[in-house]
Amino acid sequence: MNAFSVVTIASGGPWAFSNAKTGASYSLICADRLPVNDRSIQRLVSVCNEPEIYDFLFRILLKGAPYSAPNAKYFLDKAAQGWREQTHFIFVSLDPNQEICGAMDIKSNNRKQAEIGYWASKGHVGITAPGVNILCEIAAMAGFESLFAYVKTTNPRSIAVLERNGFLKDPTEDRSKEYPRFLFVRRFA
Repeated sequence: MNAFSVVTIASGGPWAFSNAKTGASYSLICADRLPVNDRSIQRLVSVCNEPEIYDFLFRILLKGAPYSAPNAKYFLDKAAQGWREQTHFIFVSLDPNQEICGAMDIKSNNRKQAEIGYWASKGHVGITAPGVNILCEIAAMAGFESLFAYVKTTNPRSIAVLERNGFLKDPTEDRSKEYPRFLFVRRFA
């Protein structure tokens, strides 16, 4: 396998972890394992309409319209497609009641370097860092050489998540978007 080849990740989970703030038990599962039903769709709609998540991820994309059930269904369908085709890998975080409370992903199957992303419900502060830790373990075992993430310069919580997981900040500020951001990289090989 050369450095530019793609990787394959077997769908699986759950991977158990604890909320870093409360100690409560959570789990991470591959999104294609999540049942697509009214309960999961409505929970995803609820979390994605939380102001902080909505403003950052969806306000521009949806032109101010609320995140809806068709949006959630599309997300879950695309997540399942990514696992089937091994093109991208979306995971969901489940709270102790097995409700969706966050998501994270490896956005490509590029073994040399792949971008990650993550979000969590405001009601579940303390799950992102341990979830990203599991994501890194999965990526390393699958043969990824490095992962990277972009973070707004004004987002200290996300910066802390990456630093806690061994990501190093590039010294150059990225200004290719409408807001300044930092690039963080974690190398495995």
